[in-house]
Amino acid sequence: FFFVPSPMARNVLNKGWRVHSYGGTFRKVLMLEDFQTKKSAADVLLRMQAAAVTEFDTDQIRGLYGSQPLPSVAGVSGVGIVTEGNGKFKEGDRALLTTATGCWASYVAAEEAQLLKVPASIPVEYASTFVVGPMVAYRMLKASGLKSGDFMVLSGASSLIGVCALQMAKALGIHAVGIVTRSPQQALQLEKLKQMGLDVCGDNMYDIQRMFGQAAPKVAVSLVGGTSAGYLAQLLADDGLMLTCIAASDKPQIIPSAELAQKNITIQGISPFKYLQSEATLDKQTVVSEVAALVEANQLKASIVRREFGDVYSAIDQASAGVHNVVLMHSGTEKTWANGSGDTYMAVDAQLQENWDAAQAAQDPYLKSGREQPWDVVEGSVPGPISPELQSKFAAVRTEEELMATIESLSFEEKRQLGLPDMQPVVMTRTELRQAVGALKQ
Repeated sequence: FFFVPSPMARNVLNKGWRVHSYGGTFRKVLMLEDFQTKKSAADVLLRMQAAAVTEFDTDQIRGLYGSQPLPSVAGVSGVGIVTEGNGKFKEGDRALLTTATGCWASYVAAEEAQLLKVPASIPVEYASTFVVGPMVAYRMLKASGLKSGDFMVLSGASSLIGVCALQMAKALGIHAVGIVTRSPQQALQLEKLKQMGLDVCGDNMYDIQRMFGQAAPKVAVSLVGGTSAGYLAQLLADDGLMLTCIAASDKPQIIPSAELAQKNITIQGISPFKYLQSEATLDKQTVVSEVAALVEANQLKASIVRREFGDVYSAIDQASAGVHNVVLMHSGTEKTWANGSGDTYMAVDAQLQENWDAAQAAQDPYLKSGREQPWDVVEGSVPGPISPELQSKFAAVRTEEELMATIESLSFEEKRQLGLPDMQPVVMTRTELRQAVGALKQ
């Protein structure tokens, strides 16, 4: 007997961004290079059209989701055209990858079970973000158990998952309020989301409470982490549910134990990757179809910037700024915005960005001087000279515990004078406490 290899089983000449080590800057560990991809006779071969650039990607490159044999191809979410079909996938079909890796390449060979069909009517720019945006938001809303008329609060409203969750909630009749974290881009992000008809506000507890009136949200979605999770817990109704799948601040969810116990709050984490790797392919395909229907009905939009495939470092920098969602476009992939609405929305973003940059250059002392803000400051709370009366309250402070107790005892106006977030309770990490001590000593 002689073994005759299948003509369909072979190595495919490929090009992509590969991770060579964990740790170090992206420019050191991530390289664009030629390599060969193994394709078995049972695999479907995709020519990639577009791939999203998100925090999931940068965390994967850092090795935060578990190490893989190196070098490995980066890229969590992407869409491509089938060039060699198998099973239900025919040549010319458009498909999403659910492997949670390998999308930043020209070609991907995958098993049929690792792919999901995407309607040809969906713009590739949108489709490339499905795995890390709309599908995650969809699952979180399903897990929430919310129905029309219920209330929900969400931090990280300007993120891809956040803006998708807010739009989906609105389509379902859920009253959702999104919080945009303080940053140099906060005003731009708020304006952009308001233009989309979403209920959003800055990270000011008084503004947030006004948005809800007498109601208390049953569900909170924490996409930022850190002390913001404590604020969400304070807003939640008794027996409330807090959902999370990512922490944009790279800090743990800091929630006062009193809030957890007194309100009987449940915290649930959702892993998009475990869901993608499950065997419930039919369920995932249903999610894709329902998300696609929202896009086609103009009920789900995204602000997307296109970057050339070879420009990944700039794409990562731009995505990290948090203003736009960034997509890597492969050469030969045409723009596919439905009815040109995407380009119109992009033009609005460009004008907002221009206006914002001009205003900040003239007014913001931190951006003007090139210095970073010492900590998050609520609108109108830029620190000024500290009054002698306020200084005297810190005269006897010697330890971090004493500082914490003193800060918690301050009035609303005193906190604003110090530039501290005007939310109750004030919850600070050890690092933030040390920063506060240094700032107060100055």
